[in-house]
Amino acid sequence: MLELLTTLLENGAAFRFRATGYSMTPTIRDQDIVVISPLKHLPPRKGEIVAFRHPGNQQLTIHRFIGSRGSLALCRGDNRDIADDPVPLAEIIGVITAIQRNGKRRIRPDRFSLPTISRCYCLLDLYLKRFRRLIKKTVKGDE
Repeated sequence: MLELLTTLLENGAAFRFRATGYSMTPTIRDQDIVVISPLKHLPPRKGEIVAFRHPGNQQLTIHRFIGSRGSLALCRGDNRDIADDPVPLAEIIGVITAIQRNGKRRIRPDRFSLPTISRCYCLLDLYLKRFRRLIKKTVKGDE
């Protein structure tokens, strides 16, 4: 599949497929449909989700581009605390331009919207948990 994908992207065509795995949760979930589009000879921008050939196992990997050092790309899954091993920029074959879940198109995975929304929901969940604990303490104290 990787060779077909590379050929399509080199010829300017986008490629849709079903993602597997949990390293990009909550942005991309297991079984979401993602669209990979060609980079058009431009380097990826910080925060974009990219598809690359993993140097260790030569399999397709989709992670967020977090920066570069010379000719190496630094990428990380949204569900991970540490970055992947550096990947040669030449191994990045495309950028994710759409995510489809349960038949509905999700928010466009641009540089800021999805990571920001994801973090906001995590913070909201944290504040709600603390607020509930505070209410429980207050109610118990009144009894």
